[in-house]
Amino acid sequence: INIMGVVVGICAPLACCFTQTACKLCCGSCPGCKYSTATRIGFSVTLAITSVVSYLCLTDFVKKIVTKVSPFCNYVNITSCSEFVGLEAVYRIQFSIALFFMLMCLLMVNVRTSRDIRAFFQNGLWIFKFIIIILIIVGISYIPASDIFSRGVMVIGIISSFIFILIQLILLIDFAHAWNELWLERGEEDTSWYGGLLTCTILLSTLALSGVVCMYVYLTSSSSESCSMQISVISIHLIISIAFYVVSVLPAVQDIQSSSGLLQSSLIFAYTTWLIFSAIGLQKSSCNSILNATSSNATFQQFAGIFSLMFTIFMLVYSSFRNAEKVLVLLTSIGPPPRICK
Repeated sequence: INIMGVVVGICAPLACCFTQTACKLCCGSCPGCKYSTATRIGFSVTLAITSVVSYLCLTDFVKKIVTKVSPFCNYVNITSCSEFVGLEAVYRIQFSIALFFMLMCLLMVNVRTSRDIRAFFQNGLWIFKFIIIILIIVGISYIPASDIFSRGVMVIGIISSFIFILIQLILLIDFAHAWNELWLERGEEDTSWYGGLLTCTILLSTLALSGVVCMYVYLTSSSSESCSMQISVISIHLIISIAFYVVSVLPAVQDIQSSSGLLQSSLIFAYTTWLIFSAIGLQKSSCNSILNATSSNATFQQFAGIFSLMFTIFMLVYSSFRNAEKVLVLLTSIGPPPRICK
C-alpha cells in the first residue's frame, strides 16, 4: 500500500494543472476554462489515476516489488503484503474511490448555485481532495481480508461496472452523433466528407463483424464440453446489432433524431463486440482456444486490460469537455434538457 500511496501522491498534484488554471498556465493572455468543465476534468483525472494504479496492481512487476517489502508490512501490523496486489488491491482501491464520490455526492445535495460554500469545495481544493482519497485508501487497507468483504465488494463492483458500461454507451452514442453531425455539415460544402463518413462506417462494421467471426472460431470449439452458452451470447449479440442497424434508419427514428444513422450503429456494434470478446475471451474454459494457447495467453490479457483502460480514460476525457446538457438531449429528445447547475 505504501507504493500505491506514493504513486497516487506523486500523480495527484498534477491534476491541479488540468483544472481551471490549465489555460492560464499556458499563457497569461489565455482565459481559464469554466468551473463546470474544470471540475469534470479534475474528477476525470482522479478516476484515470486510480484506474491506472488499479491496473498496475494486477501486473507481475508490482507483485515482485510487493514481495520485497513484506517485512515492512509485518512491521506496521499488516497481515500480508499480498493483500495489496491482484484483485484484492483493485477491490480496495475502487471501493475507496467509490466512498469518496459518495461523500462528494452527499455533500452536493441541494446545491443550486456555485456561490454555495460547498460548491467551492466541489470546484477547487484539489490537494485536499487527493489527501482525503489517500487517507481513505490507507484506512480501507487495514480492513482484514475475508470472504465476506471480498464478495461484498465484488458484487457492488459488478453492479457498478454494469452501470458504468451503460454510461459509456451513452457517451459513445453522443460522440457518434457529434461526429456524424460535424461531417454531414462539412459534406454540404465538400462531398468528400460523405465518402469519409461512409468509409468509417464500413470499416467499423467490418471490424465488428470480423470480431464476431473470430469469436465463433476461437471461443466456441471444444471436444470435451458443450459451448452452447458462448454460441448463444454471440448469436444474440449479432442479432441485436443487426436490429440496431435497421432501427437507426427507420423514418420514425429519423423524425425524432435526424442525426441518427449507420455510423452510430457501427460504432456501438464494434464496442459491444469488444466487450463480449474480452469477457468470453478471458473466461477459462476448454471452449476458449485463446487462453488455452500458452503463447497468446498473457499477451491477450495484457492487451485487453490496456485497451479497456485507455478507452475508459478516453471516455472520461470526452465527458469532461463535452457539455453535459448535450448528452442529456439523447435521453430527453422531446422538450428542453434539464437545467444543470454550473
